[in-house]
Amino acid sequence: MTEDDIQEVKLEMERERLELDKFRARLDTRFFRANSGVLISAAVSLAALIVSLGQVWVTKISKDKELQVATLQKTLELDVQERQKQKELALLDEQKKRDWNLSAAKFITDNRKNIFAGNPQEQRLFAQIIGTIYPAEISKDFLLRIETASPSASKQAWHEVRNAIENGIPVSAAATVRERTLAVHSADTLQNLNNSLADDSQKDAATRKLQNIVAELEKDKDVGPALKAANVSSQDTDGAKLRRALIEIRRNAVLANNTELLKKINSAISRNGQ
Repeated sequence: MTEDDIQEVKLEMERERLELDKFRARLDTRFFRANSGVLISAAVSLAALIVSLGQVWVTKISKDKELQVATLQKTLELDVQERQKQKELALLDEQKKRDWNLSAAKFITDNRKNIFAGNPQEQRLFAQIIGTIYPAEISKDFLLRIETASPSASKQAWHEVRNAIENGIPVSAAATVRERTLAVHSADTLQNLNNSLADDSQKDAATRKLQNIVAELEKDKDVGPALKAANVSSQDTDGAKLRRALIEIRRNAVLANNTELLKKINSAISRNGQ
């Protein structure tokens, strides 16, 4: 076969390929025309699906962001509330400490004669009372102050009780929280009545309260004789005398370690002295 024959064959093949491409193009055109509605609908549906998926994804992202923001906001709110709570608790604790300090100061002032000039037995009992009715931190501080202000011969009782408190050793028979509170309240009441007796505008009312306290205690078979021994009755109009007698019988109950008698006296003072 000559070179011309070969070129002729190639040319014929190219013609056939061209005719084949034209035929395919006509088929594609006819297919698109025949199925254009279906193809367009499918394309639109696909586009709608893509848009819907996009909206769902955007919504999910938005919800996640909202949840994160809400969680962060709630965490911040809880943190603020916790800090506020801690601040309020600190202020309340500070107020309680001031109240205890004031109460202990009144107790010591009211019993200063026995505390600083009493015999060793009395001082030991009063040290135990302070260590029993007041919180450890308060009682340790006041016992140290009393110990420091006391003569060398009477420091021992205060030192022993303070040392026991610091080492967690009971200083006396266990007292309930109510008994401690009652003892502190009655001591405060007697001090308040003393202040009122010094005020002419409050003196009569304070005297009537003291008479009511004595009137209640007179009826008790255990306290009545003690009041008679102190030569006082509810008919007395000398408020200072009535108060001194109550302090005396209260002190005697402490010295005798008679907790039931002391409870009766403290209860009557608290009920009628307000």
